[in-house]
Amino acid sequence: MKNRYLLCLLLLVCACDDEKIPLTGTREYVLQGHQDTSSQGGQGRGATLPQAISINAWEQPGYDATHKTPAVIGAKHFYKIWETSLSYKEDTVWKISSPLLLADNRLFILDAGGILYALQATTGALLWKISTTPQGRGGNLNGGMVYADGTLYIGTTFSEVIACDGGSGRILWRRRLEAPACGGLTAAEGRLFVLLGNNTLEVLDPHTGISLWTHKGLMEDAKMIGNAACTVAQGIVVVPYSSGELFALHAETGDVLWEESLTKLASADLFKLFPHIRACPVAFQGSVYAVGYSGLTASFDIRTGAHHWEYEVGGTETPCVTEDSLVLVSSDGLCVCLDRENGFMRWSSPLPIAKERSISVWKGPLMVDSLFLVSHPEGLLVFLSPRDGHIVRQYIVKEPIATFPLIVNETFFIVTKNGKVQAYR
Repeated sequence: MKNRYLLCLLLLVCACDDEKIPLTGTREYVLQGHQDTSSQGGQGRGATLPQAISINAWEQPGYDATHKTPAVIGAKHFYKIWETSLSYKEDTVWKISSPLLLADNRLFILDAGGILYALQATTGALLWKISTTPQGRGGNLNGGMVYADGTLYIGTTFSEVIACDGGSGRILWRRRLEAPACGGLTAAEGRLFVLLGNNTLEVLDPHTGISLWTHKGLMEDAKMIGNAACTVAQGIVVVPYSSGELFALHAETGDVLWEESLTKLASADLFKLFPHIRACPVAFQGSVYAVGYSGLTASFDIRTGAHHWEYEVGGTETPCVTEDSLVLVSSDGLCVCLDRENGFMRWSSPLPIAKERSISVWKGPLMVDSLFLVSHPEGLLVFLSPRDGHIVRQYIVKEPIATFPLIVNETFFIVTKNGKVQAYR
């Protein structure tokens, strides 16, 4: 047990390293995709992307409760149209607590100091801000947000869920929990699904905060910072626990429909001994796709749990799922494309490496303008070809960025590590 605590501490130190390291080489290069034909049936085929569309809202961390992200239209020229500075505390300038959300022309940002900001999306003007931190306490490092029907729900590391009016910031209710709500919130089917740090799923009435039912997974002491969010589709909630367990529950009652595990029993990489499922599962066309950090990606029938396939690649980022492919950023710094039907590899492409790390710092992917977008915290936005993963183009933001960009209304919204909110079109 002591060794596991030491491993956990080492992982947290590596993940929170704020040292600014320049990317190796020049920023004008183009890396060619690496075709992997070792998996029979992969045949080096590319991914087929749907027609990109313009969207006007992004209300949940994975777009909606299924985490099946759409293909979006990006900025036409990528020039800055506005910039706003947040009133960060000195010890939180490098960290955003939750992915950005946008609804009703309001951009919502939760920082690691526990301050929730609402900005007007078209101008960047501050509409309101509130503190989600109890009086006398500091920080909300792993908080999370979700927006539904005009209400913003915030999970905090102080074992609370807070509901506030999205228009005014007025707090509607607060609910005490048995453990911290470390980022994993989903709103669907008239319920609020909150994943807690002690591997408990708490299901609340979104109007009152009253608990409807709970479910508990195995406790896991050695885990990564934060939780994934549950996935809800077809009346089923798929719960990813830090123990590596994946449960499918009846969304109304909490009855267990099936359970699986994404844990590899052995690995030469000590970091990959962590069983944590940090990526959100994705539900699409009757299947659910899950990525475990320890090195397994798998597909299951969402109703029965029947195992479709698995492939030995892992990561912490929610994958993109298309009609024929699954694309993810691996913990080894690769962008990997798998066949959605059988799990065979179509291609893999190495991403630029900032330095030798045991944890990949790349975020994404997201389908943008018929390409796959990934981002690096040093301010690099890279667009990959769906055909073979080679880099097609890239944008450089002059300052390090704190989270993956939000793309709504053909506008890129970016928060830098020093607290500047920027919009590009």
